Amino acid sequence: MKDNWIGFVIDSSTDNTDRLINSYFYWKYQLTAIQAFVTRENTNDLLARSGFDQDLGILSIDIDGND
Repeated sequence: MKDNWIGFVIDSSTDNTDRLINSYFYWKYQLTAIQAFVTRENTNDLLARSGFDQDLGILSIDIDGND
């Protein structure tokens, strides 16, 4: 938040994405949150939906239950 990073959050929980979207800081920053379950088959499509049109500096994927 300090450096106004652009963020794209994918979470399989509607509650989690709703909580983020309704947070006090969501509208202040370039954040996008979508509800989706990440699979091997949909990873490319989800990343395309992110809107990032250049090389990513950091990509962190926390896949609960599949690791």
